[in-house]
Amino acid sequence: SSITGERDKGEPPHAESDYCRMLSDLLSLSPFHMSHDYERRVITKAERVRVLQQTMQELNDNERATLQEELNRGFQDWLATSGNLRQVLDLVHLEKKVSA
Repeated sequence: SSITGERDKGEPPHAESDYCRMLSDLLSLSPFHMSHDYERRVITKAERVRVLQQTMQELNDNERATLQEELNRGFQDWLATSGNLRQVLDLVHLEKKVSA
């Protein structure tokens, strides 16, 4: 498993993501303590990530494909409306020049 929560083929899904486990360890083992308000917000966001990952694991193949298409479409729309598409295209062209 990696820090991103990706797993190798054939590796069973985890009951909770690596991200949530690492965050829990960080919060409990770190000698540096965050304010309670900030810690509560971090834990709430980590719980949302865990629930989302669990929900996505429960999708069938058709539902996954539909979700992937919708996420890609939304990301492409965001790239175009945010002005970041130009930056991404510039990076792609730069990468091609460097590798050529």
